This record gives sequence, C-alpha cells and structure tokens, in this order.
Amino acid sequence: MTPRPVNAPVRIPVQVDPTGEPRAIGLPGPPGRRRPIPVAQVAERWRIDEGWWGPNPLSRLYYRLVLADGRLATVYRDLGDETWWAQRS
Repeated sequence: MTPRPVNAPVRIPVQVDPTGEPRAIGLPGPPGRRRPIPVAQVAERWRIDEGWWGPNPLSRLYYRLVLADGRLATVYRDLGDETWWAQRS
C-alpha cells in the first residue's frame, strides 16, 4: 500500500460570480449527496506565488469562506490551470 499525504487538498467544483469570487462550493462527501453550499461571506483572501524563478512556479489565490450553513472552509484557485481545491485541515 502506498502512503498518501495527510491533509492533501481535494479538487472541488466552485461556482463563481462575474468577478471570479466563489459563490458556492461543492465539498467532498458521499457520492450522490454533494450539493453546492452557498458562500455567505469571504472572510479573508490572500495570494501565494512561489518558485517563479524556477521550472515549476506555484501561484494560488486562497479564500477563507464562511458558508451558509455556518462552516468555515479554506479553498484556493490554482492560477496556473484555473482549478479549485479545498484545503483540508
């Protein structure tokens, strides 16, 4: 058995508004029971750019979200390929 990284990010579907801000996210869960959860508030936003000097640069835009059901979620958009990920805690 190959070990997996602990708390590795998980790719998720995200609905965005016209400015690109997340408005609903699909968190991991049982198949067939995933529904978009509306975002009540963007609590925090920050960007990380690393390795821009090398062959594998990393550029991510992170969001700390308050969801409509009261949960907090940290997600990021990979600015290289425009995919969205949930950062597990």
